[in-house]
Amino acid sequence: MATETFKIMDIKKACEYLGISRITMYRIIKSKKIECFKIGDGRGIYKFAQADLDNYLSRHRLNSNDGKDG
Repeated sequence: MATETFKIMDIKKACEYLGISRITMYRIIKSKKIECFKIGDGRGIYKFAQADLDNYLSRHRLNSNDGKDG
């Protein structure tokens, strides 16, 4: 039986992984464009599965001809 590793990151590590600022990450979270876990009430603590971060990157990948004329 194969076991799958489920890596969880806090917001600091997730931002480093994506190469974005915390402000940008909070905007992405607020717009519900990325899946995450919120632990606690109110502001809470956000946690991210690496697979969800990879999925976000895949959905926002540009093709080599995107944005070019012709």
